[in-house]
Amino acid sequence: MKPDSQEATRMIRHVTSFQLTMVVVILAICPWDSHFKMASAVETPQRKIVCYFTSWAFYRVEEGKFLPENVDPSLCTHINYAFAFLDSTSLKIVASDPWADLDNQFYKKVNDLKLLNPKLKVLLSLGGWTESGSDKYSRLCASASARKAFV
Repeated sequence: MKPDSQEATRMIRHVTSFQLTMVVVILAICPWDSHFKMASAVETPQRKIVCYFTSWAFYRVEEGKFLPENVDPSLCTHINYAFAFLDSTSLKIVASDPWADLDNQFYKKVNDLKLLNPKLKVLLSLGGWTESGSDKYSRLCASASARKAFV
């Protein structure tokens, strides 16, 4: 037997009223406050902002010229210094541009940016496009003694 429209309306109101009551009860008994406190107590990981410094930017002219002292270390969590090379014979790290990296102390100057931002991590990138045709990196990885000396 099909309910008439008044009875159907009454049933809908009753069900809707019951559902609303249940939502209020559930919200009242749930420990929302402690849930939000726990969620906010969990530390969210900080973003990594990696800056890229190239020693060859020194050779650019005018506005394109860029030196270690032009880097604002407060902007970076990490700085990748490009590049150092791997010596073909010894398989040890060597400066890619000894004049800039060592004589003009670019390695030291970039590393000294940690004095302005103690949380800064400075990383030395190996290789680069001019090193891409060599097998020396494969030889380094293939030799346990070379890997041990490298590390």
